[in-house]
Amino acid sequence: MGGTPEHPFFVIITENLIRWKLNYLLPYVTVMLCSGQWFLTAMWEKYHSDLSPDSTVRGFANAKIGWKPLHRILMDMRPGADPWVFFNQVAGESWADWDYRILKAIGDHIVLIILLVVVFICVLVRFCMNYRARSRATYIEYQKLDI
Repeated sequence: MGGTPEHPFFVIITENLIRWKLNYLLPYVTVMLCSGQWFLTAMWEKYHSDLSPDSTVRGFANAKIGWKPLHRILMDMRPGADPWVFFNQVAGESWADWDYRILKAIGDHIVLIILLVVVFICVLVRFCMNYRARSRATYIEYQKLDI
């Protein structure tokens, strides 16, 4: 990400980093909510909710510069496109931990997992019904013996 120094969007990000730094059970969720995509999305929404039509941001009224809305620079990454770029993209996922692999495997096989869960629930319901029927039959047999 790149931007103008002291831009309200980046100030909002840096001021909220500590507040959002929580330890969640799963490392993947911790990274996403503390400084990752989910955090940046929440900050983007906060920035735009604070942005007024005259391009001022609530809480930044005394700023020296009249801020303009953020601009996006989109580069054509297709083969044969111009080689000049403002930013480089490198392989990431250095934060990926055991839970990321589990969540990725679930996402890759979601239909199979849903099918297995449905089968498991059906087997469990059938087992409970059989257990209840056997318990009721045994109770009735004991009542017949007492008569």
